Amino acid sequence: MILFNHSYNTPSENLAIDEAFLKLVDKGKYHEGICRIWESMTHFVVLGLSKKIEDDVHLDTCKKDGIPILKRCSGGGTVLQGPGCLNYGFVLPINQHRDLAGIGTTTSYILSKVQERLEPVVSKTEQKGISDLVIDNIKFSGNAQRRLKNAILFHGTILYDFDLDLVSKYLKEPPIQPDYRKKRHHHQFIRNVSASKSELIEAFVRKTADSIQMHQGLLSCELIDKYQPIT
Repeated sequence: MILFNHSYNTPSENLAIDEAFLKLVDKGKYHEGICRIWESMTHFVVLGLSKKIEDDVHLDTCKKDGIPILKRCSGGGTVLQGPGCLNYGFVLPINQHRDLAGIGTTTSYILSKVQERLEPVVSKTEQKGISDLVIDNIKFSGNAQRRLKNAILFHGTILYDFDLDLVSKYLKEPPIQPDYRKKRHHHQFIRNVSASKSELIEAFVRKTADSIQMHQGLLSCELIDKYQPIT
């Protein structure tokens, strides 16, 4: 697996590159798979593919504070991105492992790999809900996936130094919740891990064989335009 450790300047670019890699792997490029790591230096809201602003977002507050709202290509819930939230993504050929053939087995397989990477710096993690990672039943990582014919994108977040109060400020309580949440409010349900950013990055770097440099040519104008803020 190869590593792409690079954060672009805008939310649109950071979302678009995941889909760009997915399309390349689907066409047979990077057959060993890609692990991507990035972090946004600005706050923005990103909706899962099927989510609606009116259900999940405090729209007036976002507009007042200039928080852009975008939609990603994968499923999953609506999240707030920004400093202190490290993002990872795996773009893999489906034929790389038998467990990548189904949605549920993919989630279990890849989250197990994430837990293995994190174990030296973030211990006692568990998988809960559809695709969450938790410590003591409190969520620190949410995940989603997008599948094409030959490749899968599985990406997620790790909260390590995030301003958790901002989540309730900009996001409503989700109408659909996992059973283990037990109707807890955002501030009761999410947490930061104690590891530093450098420790988290090193945990992922240890498992990669090679690195690829920033390649601006991967991002077409058409793809970036697709991820412009929707409001």
